[in-house]
Amino acid sequence: MKEKIEDNLNPEDALNMEKATDMEIVMFLCEHIDNPCGATLDNNQEVNIRPFYIKEAKKIIEKLKNQQAKELLEDKINEYDLKS
Repeated sequence: MKEKIEDNLNPEDALNMEKATDMEIVMFLCEHIDNPCGATLDNNQEVNIRPFYIKEAKKIIEKLKNQQAKELLEDKINEYDLKS
């Protein structure tokens, strides 16, 4: 069975979530939403993984306590969700 791209990506692995502030988490996600990595599938198709980062941001946003960080992330999500 082929694994999905998302199976190998996790923002929580790339950033120490226990030590990071809400704003650090948001800045990490905003950077990856603005400038997402690409991934190459087995058929050599290049895929933009921005939707993955947006999905992860939506999961994390409810855990944020800093209201400014939360608003910044909401704005970033809306910026790209409205373009879809």
